[in-house]
Amino acid sequence: ATSSRILLRLQAQPSALEFLAPVDPVTQGVPTYAVIVKSPMDLGTVRKNLLDRSKYRSIADFRRDVELVFSNCFLFNGAGTFVHTQGETLQRFFRHLWTQHVGSPPAPAPGIDASEADAPFAPAHAEIPLRDSPDAEAAARTVLAKLKRDASAWPFLKPVDPVALGIPTYFDIVKNPMDLSTVQKKLAKKAYVWAADFVADIQLIVDDCFLFNPPDTPVNDCGKALQKAARELLEPYGWALWLAPL
Repeated sequence: ATSSRILLRLQAQPSALEFLAPVDPVTQGVPTYAVIVKSPMDLGTVRKNLLDRSKYRSIADFRRDVELVFSNCFLFNGAGTFVHTQGETLQRFFRHLWTQHVGSPPAPAPGIDASEADAPFAPAHAEIPLRDSPDAEAAARTVLAKLKRDASAWPFLKPVDPVALGIPTYFDIVKNPMDLSTVQKKLAKKAYVWAADFVADIQLIVDDCFLFNPPDTPVNDCGKALQKAARELLEPYGWALWLAPL
């Protein structure tokens, strides 16, 4: 669950756009890519590996593949180039997320000590059960109900319809869409094992908003206001620590 939370946040960053899918040497005009990069990796493949559930035996396996995305980027793209700079930005964010969720920053690519490979995973903050915890479930329902009534929530109440809204490129940019009605459905189906999973989906709504909508646009402003409202609602339960800083 923690790996999925981190990956969702990564994929929703503007700097991640160069790393969402495998490099295609033909269509991208980089015929020497496979000659130089011997072990290609991208965030889309990492996501598939997470869903497979047999690919990563430990949190270190997940970390190794994410760091491989960055080391490949730096190997092929010279310092100061656009893609290299985007890789540096995303790597810094990844290490921030790792510290937030795991408790210590990951080792620089490419090395992860063999002794760490199967180390038990200890989150930075104690996990709070949500599924089958009546008090936590009630808290989540209360937070969600109040959030849906917030004046800033109107763009996020239901899934984005690119056709109806006239934004045909939405799913080209936003790879993991989320909205408040989907959060409500997942909550009703007891899909959230931990409180942090519930909070991660609220943060994903905001991340998607910022990814697609430029600063100083009405929807971007709503995203900022929704994040602030979410923080105020989650603070009393001690759950706001899983939100991104304002």
